[in-house]
Amino acid sequence: MQSAIRDAGPRTLGLVATVAGLKLYQSLGFADIGGIEQWQGTISSTAALPEVAASSAADITLRELVAADLPAARALDAAALGAPRNELIDAVWQSSGRGIAALQGGQLSGFALLRAAGHGTTIGPVIADDETLAARIAAKAIETAAASAANAIVRFDIPASASLLARQLEQSGLRCVDRVTLMRRGEPLPADPHVQRFGLVSQAFG
Repeated sequence: MQSAIRDAGPRTLGLVATVAGLKLYQSLGFADIGGIEQWQGTISSTAALPEVAASSAADITLRELVAADLPAARALDAAALGAPRNELIDAVWQSSGRGIAALQGGQLSGFALLRAAGHGTTIGPVIADDETLAARIAAKAIETAAASAANAIVRFDIPASASLLARQLEQSGLRCVDRVTLMRRGEPLPADPHVQRFGLVSQAFG
């Protein structure tokens, strides 16, 4: 860790810490900036998913993400994080080619990517301009995962503060199985306050 910190120089560093690693990272100058909850469960392909509240924007539509959406998805992800990570977004997309797009006025206002992981599907990142939209995207992503495989195992890693999204996941049959800590060393990244990350790619990549 000390070698990695030296190699990073003045860059801001981030990680997700387990309970076992928390004190180590604190001793190296990482600060707690929020909790991350791991939600997962088995979704039957015949399960009736609950309705979620409509977004405040009446013209939001959800559809499958397509390759032509990727430039806008990369830009939204960079705005939410405060730094670009185009290679990571492209790698997740190329691994499965599956995702959900939320459009308002013909423009991408949120999205989620789906990929195979273990015996199921991990959904992330989930990027949206508000938590209500994130819950709608999550419900559609779960429906998509369930439609592609019987008794699909679905996983999300979401901010512990996202209570509305957590309720949506619980109503869809998922359960919170773990809680870890998001940590940062250095100055906050210049994220856009109008768009947020409501789901990680993974705990390894954030």
